[in-house]
Amino acid sequence: MDSAAWGKCEDARLMLDWWVNRQASAERPIYPSRDKRKLRLFAAACCRQAWHLLADGRSRAAVEVAERYADGEATERERFRAWDEAIFAVEGVVFAAARCADDDEHIHLTPTIVVQALVKAGVQPVALAGILRDIFGDPHRPVAAGPACPAWRTPAVSDLAAAAYEHRSADGTLDNFRLALVADALEEAGCAGEVCPKCRGSGTYTVQVANQWLSAANGYSPSTTYSEWRGCRHCGGDHDRKGAGRVAHPALAHLRSAGPHWRGCHALDAVLGKA
Repeated sequence: MDSAAWGKCEDARLMLDWWVNRQASAERPIYPSRDKRKLRLFAAACCRQAWHLLADGRSRAAVEVAERYADGEATERERFRAWDEAIFAVEGVVFAAARCADDDEHIHLTPTIVVQALVKAGVQPVALAGILRDIFGDPHRPVAAGPACPAWRTPAVSDLAAAAYEHRSADGTLDNFRLALVADALEEAGCAGEVCPKCRGSGTYTVQVANQWLSAANGYSPSTTYSEWRGCRHCGGDHDRKGAGRVAHPALAHLRSAGPHWRGCHALDAVLGKA
C-alpha cells in the first residue's frame, strides 16, 4: 500500500493489516513504546465511536484508563483492574472496550479485534480509517514538526499544544479551534512550509496538454501536445508566475484540517515531542 492508497483507503481493516505486516517485516523492534501508545489510543478512539453502546460504566472506564495508561498517567495496577472489571461487564461490542486495557504483550492484536467488533456492531469502516490516518499519519511521510526543528517549539507553541491535547469535547475529539491556534503559533515560530514539489517554487508548473485546434487536415495527430504554463493548484501560483511557490508544512495542514482529531493525532504528537 503506497502513500496514495493509504490516503484513499476507506477500510481500516485493510490499513491495519498492511501496517502490522509492515512493522513485522521491519528490522527494528516490532512494537516500540511509541507504537504501543498509538495502537492503544487508536483502539480507544474507535471505541468512542460506539460510546452509546457502552452502557456499563466499567466498559467506559476501561477506555478512559487505557487512554491515561497510554500517556503514562495510569498505573499498571489501574490498567489491570480496569481490564478485570470490564471483561465481566457484557459480551459483544463492549469486549472491545476491555481490550483497550489489555497488556502490552498483546496490544498489537487489540486494534484489529476492536475494529472487527465495531464494524460488526454497525460502525462504518471509513470512520475508523479516518481515525487511523489521524493517529498514525502517512507511514510513508512521517511528520516530525517539533523534533525536526526544536526552534519551532516555543513556549507559546508548547503551551497551546498541551492545552489542545488536554481539552476534548464530549465525544472525545480534540478541539479544532485549539489545533488551529497551535498551527498559527507554529507558523509564527518559523514553520512556514516547503518548496512546492510541483512548480519548484516558481508558482507555476509546466504540463503537456492536447491542442484541440490542431487538426488532422494540417498533418497533426489527435494526440499532439504542447507545453503550457499553468497556475499551481497545490500552492496557489497563478498564470503570471506570481505564486507562493510553497506548500504548507504537513503538520500545519493537518492541524488546520476539519478532522475529526483524537488523542494521538500524529501532527499534535510531533509538536509535543510524543511522535
